[in-house]
Amino acid sequence: MHFAIIGIVALAFGLVTPPYGLCLMISCAVAKVPLKFALKDTMIMLVPMLLMLAAIIVWPEIPLFLPRLISPDFLK
Repeated sequence: MHFAIIGIVALAFGLVTPPYGLCLMISCAVAKVPLKFALKDTMIMLVPMLLMLAAIIVWPEIPLFLPRLISPDFLK
């Protein structure tokens, strides 16, 4: 389960980072905003995303807190 959570968070980077940031390109097309302007603001959000990914990798207790709370026998 921990590996799946890491994979999902890491794949979220692919949706907003160039060269093929599909969600970023779609949102720029809908809002009619040039990609270079949106990219500057997106880079500000990538730093906390990267820090959160590192925290999830180093401390698996963070993402597994809720599953352990709901079903403690599942993750043994």
